[in-house]
This record gives sequence, structure tokens and C-alpha cells, in this order.
Amino acid sequence: MAQRVLTLQGHVLAAHTSVSGGVEMRSTSATEDTDYAARVKSMDAWMKSDRFKHTTRPFTAEDVIRLQGTIPLDFVGAKISDKLYHMMRDHQAKGTCSHTFGALDTVQVTQMAKYLTSVYVSGWQSSSTASTSNEPGPDVADYPYDTVPNKVEQLFKAQLFHDRKQFEERRSWTAEKRAQTPAVDYLNPIIADADTGHGGAAVATAEGPSTFESKAAASRADTGHGAGGPAASARRAGMLRQDHHPVQERADAEVLHQHRAQQAAR
Repeated sequence: MAQRVLTLQGHVLAAHTSVSGGVEMRSTSATEDTDYAARVKSMDAWMKSDRFKHTTRPFTAEDVIRLQGTIPLDFVGAKISDKLYHMMRDHQAKGTCSHTFGALDTVQVTQMAKYLTSVYVSGWQSSSTASTSNEPGPDVADYPYDTVPNKVEQLFKAQLFHDRKQFEERRSWTAEKRAQTPAVDYLNPIIADADTGHGGAAVATAEGPSTFESKAAASRADTGHGAGGPAASARRAGMLRQDHHPVQERADAEVLHQHRAQQAAR
């Protein structure tokens, strides 16, 4: 019994993933500096990878790690974002494109999976029929800024449901039947219309991370409606970019927020 208690205590103190629910807890003990340096090095290598060779950031890898805390978050949407990036690179090499159209319904997004390779969530469609305020209206950015992220999350959960359902069903089939029945890729990347005209960069700072946390693979940032085009200034500040890693997006937005807070304090 004493040995079991000591083992459990060791797991807790070491933040063992089997105890912490799979969340990667970071040490705050004597190895803190070593761990921090390793994380900065890893983030710097990722930020300088071929995928981002044309991306200019107004912050460093250390700025990102400093804001992550002891539990760096990761999101399923990051894997879908990678999938979209490689799919777009393949289309670029072949001179082809991914055909899609806007989806608002869970049945619709499921049926699309059989024939298309990506999903678009329109801000205009969401504003007219999917606003969380239940008020239909034109796309003038006068609806709650969580409207599109909420719609993306609903559609992504539908994708996950049918992916799990298909996976379970196929495991009950024979190898011959699986070979004769191609699987449907239900996890098509979702590209969200990231309207940033809801009141300037402060709101865009909150909307950006929520869009990717809702499992969007990428965002399409327009020039904004009714607020003087704040999306343009947000993009110039390096906050919103397509094919952006969700973890990076969160840190990116927080860096921008911190910078504005420091400017305001002067």
C-alpha cells in the first residue's frame, strides 16, 4: 500500500500524463529553465519551418512561450489545419483547386463529405440564419462575434460523430468488404469567414482564437464591415492569417493584446 501511495505521489509531482488526463503538464521545479529553453527552441524551429517562410511575425518564439503558461494547449483543429495546408500545396503543384460551398446544417456538411474536399462557413449566411441572438439580418457585423465560431464547432462535432460511426462500423467488416468499400473522409477542413468588423482590433483579438478553438482549419479575414476595416489593421499587426496554427493564434492574439495594453499604459 505504501509503495502504491509513493508511486501515485511521484506521478502527481511529475505531472504524469496518465494522471493529468493526457494534458502535458510542464515542470516548475529545478528543470524550469532547461524546459523553457527547450520549448523556445522547438517553437522557434516550428515558426521558421517551410510552411511559414513567407510569414512575418512582430514577435519572437520566446514571446509565445512566455504567454503559454505551464500547460501548452493543443487543439484538434491544428491537425485539420495541417491537412488543409498540405492539400492546398498539392493543388498548387497540380494547378487544381478544392471545390466547396457554404454549409450551415450538420446533415449538409455530412453529405458534402462524399463529393467535396473542404467546407466553407460564411459570415453572411451565419448572420442571416445562425446568429446566437436569433436575430436575422444582413452581414454588417452587427451580430455576436461568436456566431461563426459556434457554427464551426457544431459542424465539426457532426464531422467527428460520423467519422467515429464509420470507423466503428468498418471494424466490424471483413478485410475484403473494407477493400471494396472506400471510406468517406468526413473530416474535411473547415474554412471560416472571420469577420473582424465587430468593433476593432480588441474584438478581433477575442474572435481570432475562438475561431480556431472551435476547430476551424483556416480563416478568411475580410476588410471588415461597419467599423472602418479593422481587419486590415489586425492583419498588419500580424494577428489574423490563413493556415495559422491554433496554439500560435492564441499566443499571437495575446501578444497583440499585451502590446496594446502596454501602449495604453504609457
